[in-house]
Amino acid sequence: MELSVVVPVFNEEECIESSFTRIKSALNGMKNVELIFVNDGSRDLTPHKLNSFKGKHAEIEVKVLNFSRNFGHSAAVLAGIEASKGDLVAIIDADMQDPPELIPQMVKKIHEGHDVVYGLRLSREGETFFKKLSAWFFYRLINSLASIDIPKDAGDFRVMTREVVNAVLSCEDHSPFMRGLVAWVGFRQSPFPYHREERKLGTTKYPLRKMIKFAWQAISSFSNTPLLFITYLGLGMTVVSGLIGVWALKQKINGEVIPGWTSLLLGFLAGNAVTLLMLGIMGLYLGKVIDQVRGRPRYIVKND
Repeated sequence: MELSVVVPVFNEEECIESSFTRIKSALNGMKNVELIFVNDGSRDLTPHKLNSFKGKHAEIEVKVLNFSRNFGHSAAVLAGIEASKGDLVAIIDADMQDPPELIPQMVKKIHEGHDVVYGLRLSREGETFFKKLSAWFFYRLINSLASIDIPKDAGDFRVMTREVVNAVLSCEDHSPFMRGLVAWVGFRQSPFPYHREERKLGTTKYPLRKMIKFAWQAISSFSNTPLLFITYLGLGMTVVSGLIGVWALKQKINGEVIPGWTSLLLGFLAGNAVTLLMLGIMGLYLGKVIDQVRGRPRYIVKND
């Protein structure tokens, strides 16, 4: 198998047929290609439509993996690349905002000596100002916090060699941040600039709640900076508390009335709030450790 194309899918009944047609057309002329759709627990007609695609289509073999429930985009990508057999593996979303027509060009760039060719978004058509601003901020935040260089303005749209895929699969993160994992394994990686298209059919599957969860998944997977910040903040609060204590004791010894109980009370409340915030952040990290230790599968594929 020369190329495997992995397509994670969740509730895309409006666009999945046109997506399938467009991907087939884009890969026309390439031999020994498999197309792997991973149904991430869709609750609409997506599974039925995907199953109708299965089989041999000219030079393309279509496979469908159906999850037992919704496990998330990263798990779907992971399942797809784990089931792939191609010497090269491409990842593309079903919404077709990333043009599949670019995959042959990305494959050509791989043959020029690169191990990973990832799509670098020059523009994001049809997205709101808030979405663009939050995405811009997220990429720069994770890059400044992470211990590795994660490409800015790059999604999961990419082509990888089998060696890179095997390296990614060797990582056993329970909640993998795929863009970070691909950057972490190294190899020769090269950007492929392109303009991201507007979604023509269906709606986005990433509301604000999921965006925040995704951002935390990225930060907690590749950065301990929040924990270091907590340590330094706690140390600073300890020093300040010690100085206030020495001052209060001095006032007491001198028999002077200690003014400012209102400010002390407010400081006490603020200190408790910061403490609870720090405990919450540590709890989120601890939760990731517990999920990892439990050893539960990252996804479950149903039998057809």
